[in-house]
Amino acid sequence: SSSDLRIFWEQCLSVPGIRGLVPRSRTVRVSFTDRKGGKIEREFEEIRSVLMQHEIDHLDGILYLDRLDLDLAVGRSLISEEEYQTQKLMNSEIVYR
Repeated sequence: SSSDLRIFWEQCLSVPGIRGLVPRSRTVRVSFTDRKGGKIEREFEEIRSVLMQHEIDHLDGILYLDRLDLDLAVGRSLISEEEYQTQKLMNSEIVYR
C-alpha cells in the first residue's frame, strides 16, 4: 500500500553530484545464496530496505534516476549535491506517503 512507501533523497556513485527523490518500500524480503551456496531469505526495513532496493536495481541495470517520483508536491525531484547540503536536507524528516 502507499503507506508502506517512503521517499528518500538518494544518491549514487554512478551519477555523482546529484540526488533524487525516490519512492521505495519500507520493507523488502530478499532471497540469496551465501558464499557456500546456502540459501538465505532475509527481510530488511527502513534505510536498509532502501539500500537493498538501490543495489538490486543496479544488478537489474536500473539507476535511481529511472525511479524518480516526478509528481511530488515539493516542486522537483532532482537537486545538486551542493543544494542538498546547503538546504541541510540530509537531516530532514523522512517523508511517508
